[in-house]
Formats: sequence, C-alpha cells, structure tokens
Amino acid sequence: GDAAIYHIVSEREKNGSYTSFQDFCKRNICFEVNSRAVESLIKCGAFDKLGNNRRELLDVYQSVLDNVLQQSRNDIDGQLDFFALSGEQSANEVDIPKKLEFSQPELLALEYQSLGMYISGHPIDEYTPFALACGCSELSEISEIGTLGDERRDGEQVSAIGIITYKRSLKTKKGDRMAFVTIEDKKASCELIFFPDVFGMYERLTTVGDMIAVSGKLNVRADEGAKIIISQCEKIDDFVGKLSGVKLYVKVNSGDSERLRKIQAAAEKYSTENSGNALVLFFADTKKLTSIKTAPRIDVSFGSLKELIEIAGKGNVLFEKKKGGK
Repeated sequence: GDAAIYHIVSEREKNGSYTSFQDFCKRNICFEVNSRAVESLIKCGAFDKLGNNRRELLDVYQSVLDNVLQQSRNDIDGQLDFFALSGEQSANEVDIPKKLEFSQPELLALEYQSLGMYISGHPIDEYTPFALACGCSELSEISEIGTLGDERRDGEQVSAIGIITYKRSLKTKKGDRMAFVTIEDKKASCELIFFPDVFGMYERLTTVGDMIAVSGKLNVRADEGAKIIISQCEKIDDFVGKLSGVKLYVKVNSGDSERLRKIQAAAEKYSTENSGNALVLFFADTKKLTSIKTAPRIDVSFGSLKELIEIAGKGNVLFEKKKGGK
C-alpha cells in the first residue's frame, strides 16, 4: 500500500540505496512493510538487481524476515551478540542458496499475480512474430478501428492472437450457450463474440489465462467499438505448430542492395539443410520470385522471424497461405 511505499522510499532517500535483500529487510522491518508486501515486491522483480533471483528469495524471504525480527528484539533487550558487537553483522544473516531462476513465462505469471500487469515482457511476445508473418492484426489496430467508429470496416475478415483475461457465458432466448471473451496483447484488448454454434466447438479453449489464435469478422459500431465475431479458434501452440514446413516469403525491392545483404546474412544465420521452411524472396518492383542460394531453407523460430521482420518491415515477411497465396 501507500504507507509501505512511502516508508521504503523515505528510508532510501535518508540512508542511501539498498545493497542487498537482507539490507532492505533490516531497514524496513515495520508494520507497513510486512511479509505480504515483501512477497509481492519479490514477485514483481523489485529486488532483481540486488544479487539474488526471484526463486531464491521466494524460498527464504520468510526466514530472513523472522531472523531480522529476532535480531530487532534482541537489540531492544540489549542482548547484542558477539558478532554484532564486533561489527560482523553478516554472520547473523540467513544463507540464501543459489538456485536456477524461474522460466520467463513463470516470471511473467508472478508479475501478473502481484501487480495485475506484466512488467518485464508479455506472455504473447514470443508468438507475435509468427502472428505478424501470418497477417494477423495487432489488437491495437482493431482497437483503433473501434475508437474511430469506422463502420466501413464492419464485416471485414481479421485474425488475431491474445491471452484471455475475461469470459462471460450466457444463454440465448432459445437456451443455447454463447460467450463474450476478452483477449489482450502487449498494447490493447479486444472483445470476442462466440455465438452458440461456434462456442459449442471451442468452449474448451476459452479458459481465462489461455493464449489463443482466432479469426472471424469485425463487428464495428460507432457507440460500441470494434469486436470480433469468431469463426475459428485454436490454442496458440497449435497455431504455431501448423506453420512447420510452410513456405516463407520476404518482400523487398530488387534494387535495395543493403536490405538484401542483411536478409541474406539473417537467412544464412538460421539456415538448415533439409528441414525447416523454404525461404523465397519476392521482388515487389519486378514481381519476380527467387531463393537465396546459400540459404534456401531456414529454421523458423521467434528469433529468425523477429530478425527478418525488423529488416524487411512489418507486412513484408509472410507465410504462404493455405490456398497458395503470398
């Protein structure tokens, strides 16, 4: 709460930066900064720069607090031990064993649990390059359509990915079940409408916290924003898995030698012999197709797609569509 924040900041301004987690605990052991507050601070990464990772601190923070409290009581009673008197206070500190840090998804989950938001990233980040290369819209783009109330876009086919943050199920007048589901990505959120026939097929994929890929038609009303009426839905991992072996096109102008050099370097970096995805250059000015002789196939991953998109630009790195489109 505000009282805890005020105490932590005031102590730092008065006596200098915190040098370790245990130093923080010793200087903030009070009613305002309690065990629950310390746990939340660990989960959101507040101590990441003080020498211990979050897994290590979550395993021992209660022991550290108990130790600090006991020392505080001893000091009050005038029972300073030999080490404290000799200035060797580190001897009274709790040993914090070294442990492997949580995975990135686990760290993000801890942040959301603590703050209701993500700090160091977003769970959807690792899937974003795949979505962009499939022509998916970012939720901020859909949100902007809604903000503008552009009803000319009503009925337009769109695809998107996101993490489910809210779900409301209800029954129609006929007694059929449908649902309104909210998904979010790093920048925005969007409401999805699952009508009964579709909800029956995909209900098992609509649990809060799940990451999904969806497609459907925009529903745009000037006074209600933009929503998506869902026609298809799948788990994000299934969405990415289907891209294995699918041809990847990179659009570039034939005379852009610097960009072509960078694309070739990236392709060679992720080149594979027989597996992976075929990589094809599409020259926008001449409408011709060619491959890179030194890297005709690449390992498609978060890293390779992200790098190619950064070089060629958003909308210029696309997987081949199922019906052979580019």
